[in-house]
Amino acid sequence: MKKNAFENRPLLLFFCALFLCMFALSAMTPLVSDDYNYAYSFLDFTRITKISQIFPSMAAHRIRPSGRVFAHGLLQLFMMGPKVFFNLCNAADAVLLAWLFSRYFPHRRGAGQVLLLAVGAMIIWNFSPAFGEDFLWMDGALNYGWGLSALLLFLWPFAAEYLELPYRRRPLEWLLFCLIAFVAGSYSENGSVAMLFAAFCLMLLILIRQKKLPLFLPAGFLMAVLGFVWLMSAPGTAHRGSGISLSVLGANYVHVLGTVRAHLLPLYLLYAALLAAAISCKADKRRLILSCILILAGLASLASFVFAAYFELRHFCFTVVTAALACLLLFGELLDTPRRLLAHICAAALCVLFIFNAAAGAIDIAVGCSKWRIRDRRIREARDAGASTVVLDEYLCSSPYGVSFKLNDFGPDWPNMWIAEYYGFDVVYKTGTEPQE
Repeated sequence: MKKNAFENRPLLLFFCALFLCMFALSAMTPLVSDDYNYAYSFLDFTRITKISQIFPSMAAHRIRPSGRVFAHGLLQLFMMGPKVFFNLCNAADAVLLAWLFSRYFPHRRGAGQVLLLAVGAMIIWNFSPAFGEDFLWMDGALNYGWGLSALLLFLWPFAAEYLELPYRRRPLEWLLFCLIAFVAGSYSENGSVAMLFAAFCLMLLILIRQKKLPLFLPAGFLMAVLGFVWLMSAPGTAHRGSGISLSVLGANYVHVLGTVRAHLLPLYLLYAALLAAAISCKADKRRLILSCILILAGLASLASFVFAAYFELRHFCFTVVTAALACLLLFGELLDTPRRLLAHICAAALCVLFIFNAAAGAIDIAVGCSKWRIRDRRIREARDAGASTVVLDEYLCSSPYGVSFKLNDFGPDWPNMWIAEYYGFDVVYKTGTEPQE
């Protein structure tokens, strides 16, 4: 008889540990920049105090600045209440992401399954160039970390059908899948590109093998495409493009390629080593092919930024996580072959790297949290004194795990203006830029 996640004690303990860690890290990560902006309606710039205000605000958001209304609608919802609600939900989303990873290894139970998930967590932690922005910062997590959950939920039926793994096919679940597909397609410009590419490849392979497709797979894919069209047709999304010219596209291509090489080359070398070993061991071809599709999907996510106006390190999120899942598929295959020693060596190397990065990340997050508390104390003191202005220190994190608190040299500009509005000041100045008496 199969055990579910609640009867699989090692897996349940892993999920609990992951929840507690992510809750603690989220709680230590402050509100910064865009978080304050999204406390206000994009329609009339009034403070969001009711859920009904979010819908017209997101309608205005589609016009300017972008069509990503699901992530930013959630952000406005969380900014209505205490941050602890987000901390709890963000930790739960991390568990959901880990559970989705575990679905690819139903044949492994107990410690074996936990080992794979731990390796996946270490890959994501070690190789994410902006882990704090992607998974801990409220705005970033809702756009990237939560987006991953939606996108992997959408991809799961395609992968399960291709790998011939069991999954639910009841009519109500098909309808839910189509709804998730639309949300996934319209959630993120680059993330949606990645999962649409992977889903299309898997549908094609299933069709070649079975000569037919389960009806809900093309239906879900169509809903995801419609969602993506809805996202890209938003006037705000069009404003984010870089302009179509060979010089701009060429410069963007060189920039993206150079940034990928600088930050992800070790991850791709790890994948190449695992792939070569898996091929030499005649591992399951379906899992080999799926891992390649995931790697290509991650590259497709990055390729979309050739057409974008800007490219930040947090945009690596979808690429790193799909590469992590690709590595785990190969890692799991090697554990059942004479090449298992290579898998153990890779796991040990990742563990050593994780220890160093965890120490650096913990210190950086703790320092950022202490700076946050100093800012809060200064804000409270200024408000108690009836001051109309406040001077705050800018803080720049020193690792991929912290989040920077940036301020503009010009007080009435972004993000200072929204921080001032949020806390009830006329102006917020960055230390060293305040008017001298």
